[in-house]
Amino acid sequence: MPVAPVDDKETQLYYEDSGAPPGSEPYITLVLVHGLIFHGGIFKPMFQYAPEHNMRLVAINLRDYPGSTPFSPSELDALRSDKADQATFISDRGMELARFLEWFILEHDLPPKALSHKSEAAGGLSILGWSLGNCPIMSMLASAHALPEATRKLLDMHLRSFIVYDPPLYTFGISDVYDDLYIPTRDKSIPPEGAAEAFSFWVSGYYRHTPTVLSSFNSLTREEILAGINNSPIDDSPKYQPTLKTMSPVEIAAVTDWAGAQRSHVAMLDVDSTVYQENAQRALLDKTVWPGLRVVLVWCTMSVGATVYGSWDLARRVRHAWPPGAREVDVKRLDGVNHFLRVFNIHTISTLQYLKSPNHIPDDRTARVLEKCEVPLQEQRRRSDKPSSYRVLEKTKIGVLLPQYS
Repeated sequence: MPVAPVDDKETQLYYEDSGAPPGSEPYITLVLVHGLIFHGGIFKPMFQYAPEHNMRLVAINLRDYPGSTPFSPSELDALRSDKADQATFISDRGMELARFLEWFILEHDLPPKALSHKSEAAGGLSILGWSLGNCPIMSMLASAHALPEATRKLLDMHLRSFIVYDPPLYTFGISDVYDDLYIPTRDKSIPPEGAAEAFSFWVSGYYRHTPTVLSSFNSLTREEILAGINNSPIDDSPKYQPTLKTMSPVEIAAVTDWAGAQRSHVAMLDVDSTVYQENAQRALLDKTVWPGLRVVLVWCTMSVGATVYGSWDLARRVRHAWPPGAREVDVKRLDGVNHFLRVFNIHTISTLQYLKSPNHIPDDRTARVLEKCEVPLQEQRRRSDKPSSYRVLEKTKIGVLLPQYS
């Protein structure tokens, strides 16, 4: 079982690796960090496509997920303690991630950043945070100054970009819209035995937000973006059924771990929001360490409202209030895509191809926006009010798995 040591206390992170692609051209390594419940196994369908894009894919399982070291009682106590202890806990997760990258680079002799004979990006390492997986990466960047100098220099030679894929509110410590956006993990009416099912259907659904959200995304006001977000999934189209419904019980079991999520990951949602807010500010606004690291925000047009809002918050700040000296941020929109990153589709290929462009940003601004607004949805649906309480979900394949979650 492949595991990497990430501290001097025998803590390990399990990972899966597509392996180095064949050929002599330096390849790009993409490290994938999962979100809540759905662990690194969710990325496995992508692995078969890595060689044709001259890429190496590495999927990590975070602590408390299969194969990785569980948290100790004292660590869990810190997670549920005061802000100072919570901040240390979250910072430690970033340190573990940095140590993983350092170990993997040295263990597998990864090629450093370079340019290919086609003047495309070659070599180096990018890291993608999916959903809640963005939080430990933000923590890694925020705490980078505390790493040993040798580690910082090694990662500087390799780190190419941080892909912020469909980030939830917690990524940026946003806590003032909970009453406006439906989030099942905050819905007290959901019984514990129904939590896994409710979250899984919610996060894998498709949502039809208003055309205004799509056409004027980063210029909308807070009131306008909230008015344009649809909190109810599409339920009248076979094309847009929740991704979870397309998966067999075996497939679901291979990529989920509700027990691990309940043990610690869900509790991370209750960490003082200013811990995440301060982490994101240090990570994005201070590029003293790894100044060449590029940030790419990827938002999905049919994702849940909470991630649309989180993406809007960053995109708006990048366009209107990004300070000099902050990291360069590109914004990329994926049309017709929900939050559930499972299938290596053409949109994801496009995102990965984007990594191959040189790091140079041909613009004098600190950040530029690459919004594609020319593809409005053909179908429109009247916005529904957010669900006020838990509703009984249709019994589907995940019901077979619920006993092991309860």
